[in-house]
Amino acid sequence: MTLKLDLEPGLEVRLQARARAEGVDVERYLKTLVETALKPLPLDEAISLYASRTLTQGQAAALAGISRSEFIDALGKAKIPVFQYNGEDALKDAGLG
Repeated sequence: MTLKLDLEPGLEVRLQARARAEGVDVERYLKTLVETALKPLPLDEAISLYASRTLTQGQAAALAGISRSEFIDALGKAKIPVFQYNGEDALKDAGLG
């Protein structure tokens, strides 16, 4: 993937200085920053986000850096229901709630 960034001059100067301080070029420095920022979440954090209905199974698994089937196994070990569908949801789906 190729990205194009339009940076303000002051930010560009700081970026170049930090890359030089790390002994790498700007492209490598930015790649490292992005990789660090997007590290997989710890599994327990992904499970918590799933349990709070913030993320779907697929989203939580992707953020944890594992497959969906591995995530489902982890939910079982953590005693978290695999399906997040309750009576209220059923009533809403039936147009009764």
